[in-house]
Amino acid sequence: MRILTVISGVVLTAAGAFCLAFFGNTFSGLAWILGVAMMSAGAMTFISYIISGRSGRLPDAVLIEGLIDLIYGFAVLNDQIQDPIISVFFGSWMAVCGFSRFSQSLAVSRINPRDWFKVMPLAVINAVVGAIMMMPGRIPFENPLFLVALSFILNGISLVVYSMYMVKRSTSPKAVEAHQRAEAKKALAEEKRAERDRLRKLSKQEREYAQEEKRLMKKRSADAKRSARLAEKEAVRAARRPASEQTMEFTPQEMDIIAQSAPEDALAEDEVLLANAPIQIRAQKSGQEADVPAEDIPAAAVPAQASEETPQEEPQGAAAEQGEPSEAPAIVEPEIQKDFESLWDDEPEAPPE
Repeated sequence: MRILTVISGVVLTAAGAFCLAFFGNTFSGLAWILGVAMMSAGAMTFISYIISGRSGRLPDAVLIEGLIDLIYGFAVLNDQIQDPIISVFFGSWMAVCGFSRFSQSLAVSRINPRDWFKVMPLAVINAVVGAIMMMPGRIPFENPLFLVALSFILNGISLVVYSMYMVKRSTSPKAVEAHQRAEAKKALAEEKRAERDRLRKLSKQEREYAQEEKRLMKKRSADAKRSARLAEKEAVRAARRPASEQTMEFTPQEMDIIAQSAPEDALAEDEVLLANAPIQIRAQKSGQEADVPAEDIPAAAVPAQASEETPQEEPQGAAAEQGEPSEAPAIVEPEIQKDFESLWDDEPEAPPE
């Protein structure tokens, strides 16, 4: 739709330039070319209005302008315009197109108010030139073809300008992002200008103090950004680390809860293992049994085994005096006792004679 409107404006401008180049000829010699250009421009404007119904209807002034171009072009193409009324005929065409363009500029202002001032001046110029052309007694030009060429050129240029703002601009993500960047640049420039004006009103000492404070703020922001980048990199490394390398850490409160929930027997076994650990490590290094003084071995590390020496029987009276319950002595058969004693003897028995 916009392309068709641009083409119709270019066709009208080219027809006006052609008429201006050959304005020494008679109007009947150029009527066929001007008529074809007007009808082509009208047809394309009419088609652009029909197509606009899919994405957003154009104002009805576009339809009226297309129909007017078709009607006036048909009259020019049939060579029905006499020389005395050439300026009046094309002046009325220019005035109607100018008022139509003014209505189109109001429609543009609803889309974007800033674009209204880009379309409205050309519409006013078209209307004024058309009104002047309808007063042949006040026209100093003897050849009216110059005014005809000027009307074609002005109407074509105004139509091309209107086609640039006739529809709402696309709101694609890239266009929105570009607009946001432009607005951010403008806001930053305005902020810098305001800061510069504020510093100019301060004294020298106040200005130096403000600049130093600004440098410190920049340094703090840079440090904060650097620490944030390092934290992000550390998080990425932790995410890439395999599950086998990840360790579980507990807080002191969680450790206390685990210790309280563990059974006492398991804690006692852990203490025995921790006590035996240094002895076992030294024995493994030397490759033989660990020879460690008895006082270095903690009491918890001594296994509950039968002692090498035979237990001495304490008198029952002593046990009774201490208030401890007396235990019945273990009854061991003599033969078994002799066998155990022979195992623990250091010197071998003499062979029988």
